[in-house]
Amino acid sequence: APTDIDNCGVYDNTATVSSTNAPDDSDDGQVTCQKSFLLVDKTPDSQTINAGDDVVFTIQVDNSGPGTAKSVTLVDNLPGGVAGAWVEDPDNPDCEITGNKLTCDFGDMASGDSKTVTVKAPTDYDNCAVYDNTAQVTSDSGDGDVDEGQVTCQKPDLTVDKTPDSQTISAGDDVVFSIQVDNAGPGTAKSVTLSDTLPAGTAGPWVEDPDNPDCEITAGNQLDCDFGDMASGASETVTVKAPTDIDNCGVYDNTATVSSTNAPDDSDEGQVTCEKTDVAITKTADPIVVSYGDTVTYTLKAKNNGPGKAQNVTVTDPLPAGVSFVSADAPCVNLSGTVTCELGTLDPGQEVTLEVRVKVDALTPSDPNLEHLLDVQKVEAQIDVQAGETKTVSVTCPSGYFASDGSVRICLLY
Repeated sequence: APTDIDNCGVYDNTATVSSTNAPDDSDDGQVTCQKSFLLVDKTPDSQTINAGDDVVFTIQVDNSGPGTAKSVTLVDNLPGGVAGAWVEDPDNPDCEITGNKLTCDFGDMASGDSKTVTVKAPTDYDNCAVYDNTAQVTSDSGDGDVDEGQVTCQKPDLTVDKTPDSQTISAGDDVVFSIQVDNAGPGTAKSVTLSDTLPAGTAGPWVEDPDNPDCEITAGNQLDCDFGDMASGASETVTVKAPTDIDNCGVYDNTATVSSTNAPDDSDEGQVTCEKTDVAITKTADPIVVSYGDTVTYTLKAKNNGPGKAQNVTVTDPLPAGVSFVSADAPCVNLSGTVTCELGTLDPGQEVTLEVRVKVDALTPSDPNLEHLLDVQKVEAQIDVQAGETKTVSVTCPSGYFASDGSVRICLLY
């Protein structure tokens, strides 16, 4: 009589033989029907993977007996949405994959037998999802089992932000860019690199400040960084700078690009405008005609005509020969006949007025190099004298003048 998984037990039976001329005889027989007990276990190698990783499931079929499972078959409709074909790794000769359908024919499996097959498929950024899957094992013995497995593929979110320390600088300032690479996750970004061709037209080479050991600047102003894998929430920063001067001061446009093997590229631009300064100075004296002992006030006007900020502005005024320093407006100081005024920074359009006061020294005729400005005055006196008369007349120089010449002219009137 047939048995199945639901009708399988211990069958006891007694047979008796009889005859009209012999005593009866009996004999007992027993048959024990043993059930098979199939189990299937579908296990992901990792329940969470990153874009670019393989989706991997290992499927194990066991017969925990005690009976033999007849004509055991495993079927698994593998999930779609992967970046390539499902394959067995390693190959199991009892299995094949056709159109994402895994089918295995394990034949009879005795008590304690176990069969295993491992399947995998690639992912990428565009093919990265949640992979649900169910494997089912059946047999002609009537028993079977199902098991589910799930793998979640996580994408990275890789960005780069290039920020100038200041969008507008003045000649003499450094051009400074800070470049930050972030992975907002949730997946890990693999083999992350940063590339940035730094702009030309600076007054010196580009350098990292501070140095990032994952980065280097090579010939052609090429910045390259290799950050390796960046987990969710990871951040990397590199700061680069280059000097400017009055001859190397322009507009510096720049684009940084971050790349990864499992995420799309991202780029960001930054721009710094360098503005030149135009510093001018005027000097006037009051009064312009002086005498010994007079005080002369020099008015110095320093102005930045822009558009950039003038930094570390210094006014230097060597005093001319023939004068002695009296005083000057702050922050000016006199040292050995040279007045120096350190003004610091002048904003565009800013003008600073300073006064320097000196006293006119006495002339030194022994010095052949002196140049003098002389004001000549003529003083005359006229007298009338009759025959036999005697008269006296005095001629006096105006205050501040001295007599350089004197003469008498006599005219006889008849």
